[in-house]
Amino acid sequence: MLSQDRKHVLVWAKDEDDFYFIRDEAVVLSGHFSDIQVEMSQHSDFSNVIFRTVDQEGKDAIRHLNKEGEIKTILDDQDQINILNPATWDSWLLAVGRKDQTLNFVAAALDGTIANQFSVQGAGNIEQISYDRASKDFLSIAWRVEDLPPVENSQGKIANGAKPPETYSLYLNDQLINTRVLYHKFSKDFSQSLVVRPSEE
Repeated sequence: MLSQDRKHVLVWAKDEDDFYFIRDEAVVLSGHFSDIQVEMSQHSDFSNVIFRTVDQEGKDAIRHLNKEGEIKTILDDQDQINILNPATWDSWLLAVGRKDQTLNFVAAALDGTIANQFSVQGAGNIEQISYDRASKDFLSIAWRVEDLPPVENSQGKIANGAKPPETYSLYLNDQLINTRVLYHKFSKDFSQSLVVRPSEE
């Protein structure tokens, strides 16, 4: 990768079992990795880089590289990590990792500052999780877990013949707001929420 000022480069190289992550002429990280991916960077000069590593045992980690070449771990030793960033974000990273039955969330700025970090036990598969909205300081993060579709019979029909509406579980940080939600709305400061759920009938 070439920086916008065309004076800096990020390079990945592999030599047998070792993976090398290089910024300009310096090796900033090396080791037994199967993959290294840049998730966010200071495009002008690569002075700040947030990147993901996958070790040879398949464990995921999110790390931050600063201008001085120091590396800080943001989220480590996860079985799987998903980046939840909306496309409009260019200076913040929101990621969720799964380790065993625990979901681990972290919101970090491009300079490596961690604004919010929390864990939730067994809230669902990581593929079902999506970002909803967050406060400006990222101390309040709303997210959802899509409910799995009902099981169809061999004819492709739902057991009672009617397909229920798509619903989700709604969370604010590590607190469950409600389940089987059709629609919701938070107040501006996240102190109140309105939730619409399907009728049991």
